[in-house]
Amino acid sequence: MRRWVAPLIGLGLLLAAAPAAQAEANRSFDLRTPTWTNGGQAHTWGLASFRSARRVVITGRLNDVCPQDGYGAYLDISVHLSSGGVLEEHAKDAGGCGDSDGVAYTFDFQTASARQEIVNVYLHVKECDDGYCPGYGYEKLVVIDNPLQ
Repeated sequence: MRRWVAPLIGLGLLLAAAPAAQAEANRSFDLRTPTWTNGGQAHTWGLASFRSARRVVITGRLNDVCPQDGYGAYLDISVHLSSGGVLEEHAKDAGGCGDSDGVAYTFDFQTASARQEIVNVYLHVKECDDGYCPGYGYEKLVVIDNPLQ
């Protein structure tokens, strides 16, 4: 029995000394614009999967919540880099009330240089009339910091 103790302790020390691989970090989000501004609402929900300090994949759905009010749901995604640069993508659901679940989106952001890292992600959902947003109350913003940076 004692013959197994020393090798097991040695193996445990080796495993503890090995550098751990940087794991992924997932952050969920769920944003809605207020309903007091008009009858409709923009709603987005999903997951920001930080794969490394240099890569994030944003997946989710964007929904123009009815009643039909002539407005659509728009999502602007801005990924801010340590170099000061910004990567951007956009999604929209402006097709009326035909799809109660909205539209799906997936965006894969990766820095171009090994010296750049992703600092954070801005998710900005708006309820707008063909891109025209009347102002405060029609939008919601959330910032998700990169936990792997």
